[in-house]
Amino acid sequence: MCKFILYIFLFILIGCSENNNDNNSSIINFGSDETFDLITWNLEFFPKHNETIDYAKDFILDLNLDVIAMQEISNQNAFTSLVSRLGNQWVGYRSDNSNYQELSYIINTDNIDITNTPYTILDEYEYYFAYRAPYVLEINFQGTDYIIINVHFKCCGDGIIQLDYSDEEYRREKASQYLKNYIDTNFSNRNVVILGDFNDDISEINNNIFIDFINDYENYFFTDMYIAEGDSQDWSFPSYPSHLDHILITNELFVDSINTKTIKLDNYMIGGWQKYDNYISDHRPVGISL
Repeated sequence: MCKFILYIFLFILIGCSENNNDNNSSIINFGSDETFDLITWNLEFFPKHNETIDYAKDFILDLNLDVIAMQEISNQNAFTSLVSRLGNQWVGYRSDNSNYQELSYIINTDNIDITNTPYTILDEYEYYFAYRAPYVLEINFQGTDYIIINVHFKCCGDGIIQLDYSDEEYRREKASQYLKNYIDTNFSNRNVVILGDFNDDISEINNNIFIDFINDYENYFFTDMYIAEGDSQDWSFPSYPSHLDHILITNELFVDSINTKTIKLDNYMIGGWQKYDNYISDHRPVGISL
């Protein structure tokens, strides 16, 4: 009964915010100076096209964002170029200077104080994270401290968890368990937002690799659960289609008004999804305003 009441309460908060936001469909109006606004954005082997940087820059400046958690940033020079084109108030961090799909952050320092240089955690278990250890950012927004954790779980699989070291679902399940244990141990009573490409469905009844987070509903909540359970047109990975990019918060943030949505940038491009997929990414960003 407690779980049911909590989910109803959070659904009302999310639904009210979402409906209020629908009064103006312009992507420029996502976020505000009064709210802490983040997105997770898998930029598929960035840069995917020689025009990817310009498109990404334009969309970032159109959105009212504080922190962007990115996945699949494969080229350091291109990443540096994107950050420099955004303006002097923007800074960027990449988990490693390699040609691999690195986790990255772009931060708008107009409203954000970075309280610690980003760092990776759980490196000893990087195999389960597909050699992309979670990337942590510690910031302060208007006097409140936040821990941001950017993740990119192992892809693929057959939808069934098998007790096999090489099984994709098993690796995601272990990654989820290690991540939860780390947060429980090191970030207890902190404002934590975990976001990224989790590469799995959070709404599955069976073989749900996130079950430890979901069952611990007093301490964790996927704010995009209503998206995962809703219309496929709102999912973050339309090609399959599936919803793979998630935002998870700890109970310290349950008191906030929560607005989470998939940002359909393809609706703002001539050529729609095909153009977006060819020039930018096969993932849409998912955003949250707190």
